[in-house]
Amino acid sequence: GISLGTLFHIAGSYGWTRPIPDASELFSAVNDASGQEWAEPLDLINRYGISEGAYNREHWPEVIADKAEETSLRIGSDPLMAAWSGLAHIMPVCSDIHQVQPKKHSTDYTERPALWMMAVGEPSCKKSPTDRDNALPLKSCEKELVKHYQIEREQYLAKKEFHKIKLDAWKTTTKKTHAADNHNAAETISSIPTEPLSPANRRLTVSNVTVEKLADMLSDNTGGLTFLADELAALFNSMGQYKSGTSADQQLWLEMYAGGGYTIDRKGSGSTYIDNWSIGIYGTIQPDVLKGIFSKNVNDGLLQRFIIIYVNEAEMGKDIPVNQAVMQRYERAVERLFTDHKIYQNGELFSNDYPDCMRPNTIYTLTDKAYDISTIARERIDALRYSGLTKYIRQALSKVEGQMFRIALLFHLIEWADSEEIAIPKQITRETMKKAADLTTESIIPSMIKFHSELMDSTSDAQAIAKYIISRDTPLSVIKERDIYRDMSSVFGNVKGNERQKAIDSAMSDLIVCDWVKPIIEVGHKRSNSWIINPKIYTSMLDTRNAEVKKLKSIKQKMNQSHERRKQEKADCQ
Repeated sequence: GISLGTLFHIAGSYGWTRPIPDASELFSAVNDASGQEWAEPLDLINRYGISEGAYNREHWPEVIADKAEETSLRIGSDPLMAAWSGLAHIMPVCSDIHQVQPKKHSTDYTERPALWMMAVGEPSCKKSPTDRDNALPLKSCEKELVKHYQIEREQYLAKKEFHKIKLDAWKTTTKKTHAADNHNAAETISSIPTEPLSPANRRLTVSNVTVEKLADMLSDNTGGLTFLADELAALFNSMGQYKSGTSADQQLWLEMYAGGGYTIDRKGSGSTYIDNWSIGIYGTIQPDVLKGIFSKNVNDGLLQRFIIIYVNEAEMGKDIPVNQAVMQRYERAVERLFTDHKIYQNGELFSNDYPDCMRPNTIYTLTDKAYDISTIARERIDALRYSGLTKYIRQALSKVEGQMFRIALLFHLIEWADSEEIAIPKQITRETMKKAADLTTESIIPSMIKFHSELMDSTSDAQAIAKYIISRDTPLSVIKERDIYRDMSSVFGNVKGNERQKAIDSAMSDLIVCDWVKPIIEVGHKRSNSWIINPKIYTSMLDTRNAEVKKLKSIKQKMNQSHERRKQEKADCQ
């Protein structure tokens, strides 16, 4: 796992200074906290001083921010998740034909408007109702595509049947010509009836699909597709399942992050060239499930491609009607981008006259002021990459710069769709670039560092005890081993005997190093079973304490409400 030294380094990059402990003081026998000199404790709750990025309206296009806040108010979900969900459900109508050129002189380097996003939260975070609310305009667009495909499919089947009749007639005529021995081979070949082309199955999103099926779908959708899922665990677990447990499928998914032309070699059916092997992803996963899947395999590049979205616990939403002005504005933006998507997919609206492969990419550049903003952000990202962070975090940081420009392009397209302009401006403005840069540096990067630190962290037991200490209504002066056994059975209950003692000793050692506690070692005992608590915990980390107390009270309130409901249900049945 990740070492404390590395974690101290991360905390230091965010302004924390580690005092040098006095070893003789740490392990001397003490009876009370009076007269003790305490250092400032390291914030174990807030992951060594690294906090995930919170929702900030200024980071988002106005149409996304308004929709996120309105959805959050009604449903009770985290506005940050609501904002990312809103973006995820606009992303499918932003065709990959649009690309941004981040650098002035590197014309061969472009980024497309597709992101991989993962919301990390518990099942109670209300992701599903939030997504359903944001998906309504997108579903209308997909319904239109399905109807059109059904019409084209019926026409195709009729043409195919007519072609069969014409082909049978041609065969009969050819036989007679051969029998008369006056046939011309060239004329015979040229007279073969032309088989009708199967219509393209235009789609915007996919879910629960194999790589093989995805290859067929991307052949018809060179603007790219978006994978939307309630649970990403199924996607992660499916990778490689058709290849006897190898990572062949996973490698194909990794290639889809970059997009562009790609050749799929299939057993028994030869090779297939895909004009744009590209997909965006958005879904949710529970923290424990995620850790179980990736704790032993974090270095394959898959997780590093995802934007991590920490989802706060949901609250009770307000029983109010939908704000129609906000919803209609959001719908209009989706519909305008959908119209643009159809044009670029089919040449004319629902016409196959101009195949996708014949259409050049539409390249957007940055204004000079936007370029200056992006340069500052890139320098900050680059400095972090060489600041001694773990290799997993550095790998994730290597993707962040590209993510920032993809976000800027998405914001540019969305802001056009929310405007009255006829044509999409060819340059991304300073204001749009600043939103993307601030979202990246103030929200995405802190969440990413926190996430990868937690994934490889061996101090989760210490954090659990720290939460127990700080969330007490009355500040504790001492914590005893029996308190931990009694009140933290969910953490240590499954560990028995000596293993439980070792787990607690390890956790308390981390708390000692982080200046949370000091051991009380009684005469004649080799180990401590009681620890004095640093009183500064309850003053210097007041915000953290208040947040944990609020969280604990919320849990107790929900448990009491659930208990009362069960009592009422039982009474009603009698």
